[in-house]
Formats: sequence, C-alpha cells, structure tokens
Amino acid sequence: MASIFRRIFVRRGAGSIGLRAVGLRNIGLALFLLAMAPLPLPHLRPAHAEAETGTGPREAETEKGFSLIEEGAKLLFRGLMSEMEPSITELEGAVREIMPELEAQIGALGPQLRELARLMKDVQNYEMPVMLDNGDILIRRKDPLPPGRRDDTRPEVTPPETPKDAPKPRNWPPLPGPNGEVEL
Repeated sequence: MASIFRRIFVRRGAGSIGLRAVGLRNIGLALFLLAMAPLPLPHLRPAHAEAETGTGPREAETEKGFSLIEEGAKLLFRGLMSEMEPSITELEGAVREIMPELEAQIGALGPQLRELARLMKDVQNYEMPVMLDNGDILIRRKDPLPPGRRDDTRPEVTPPETPKDAPKPRNWPPLPGPNGEVEL
C-alpha cells in the first residue's frame, strides 16, 4: 500500500506538491468566499420586484456585473474540475488496485471484531485503551458493575470434576476484578 502512495506523490516531486497544495488552498478560499457572499441574482427576484424598481442604467450595470461574476464562477469551477480530473482518475485507479488487499484484511479481522463486540457489548461503557510501559493494553470499564450483578461477558471458571475423596485445590486462578481488569 505504501508503494501506491509513493507512486502517486513521488512522481510529482516535493516542490510541486507544496505549490499545488498552496494553489488549491487559495482556490478553496476563493470558492468559500464566493459561496458565502450574499449575491442577489436576477433570476431569483420575483416578477413584481422588477416592476417596482426602474431599470435604469445603474441597475443594468449591476446586473451585468453579477452575470459576469456568475460566468467567472462557472469558469473557475470548470478549470478546477479539469485540473483535478487527472488526479482523481489516478486516485481511483490506486483505490481499485488496493481494494482486494483491503477487503482481505477486513475479512480476516471480521471474526475477531465480532468476538470483541460480543465481549464488550456496548463500547460506550469502556474508556479508551491504555498501553502500559511493558506493552500490555488495558481497556477499563467506566462504571463498575453494581455489587451482586455478574458480568456475563466474563468466562465462567468451573473446576474440573474430581472424586469426592480428593482434596480441594486451594489456589484457583484469580477471577477478573470488579472493573474487568485481570492481574497477570
């Protein structure tokens, strides 16, 4: 996957990427300002509004200015689309190329994610995972379970069947704590 991104970005060179990003940022700013400007367009005016206001030379000049702005915006959008078309086509090809690999990885993670969802039930009940210095990852429960209510996500530990005269073992493996933490 890294080779695909390298192929897309290295081909253009670092200098042109910086210039292209600055140019796109300026184009984006211009488009934003153009979209946010309250322009009274002539085709949006009601018919009775034209009858009330006279169409003098000043109004005709204003309408001509707005139509020029509309034409400029259309040209800007056409130029932007024609400039972006090769990049979009190249990106589309790269996505098609890596899609089988992504689908295979998602398919491999599917059973593990389903098992994790079954154990956690509701992700909102847990805090963000924390990685300890030794590499262990803890996922703590936000609110501990009320006393007397057992969390059914913990596996039941049942002792193996032993004869009645056999001595009972004293050191069972510890169960997870009240917050779902296991001490190793």
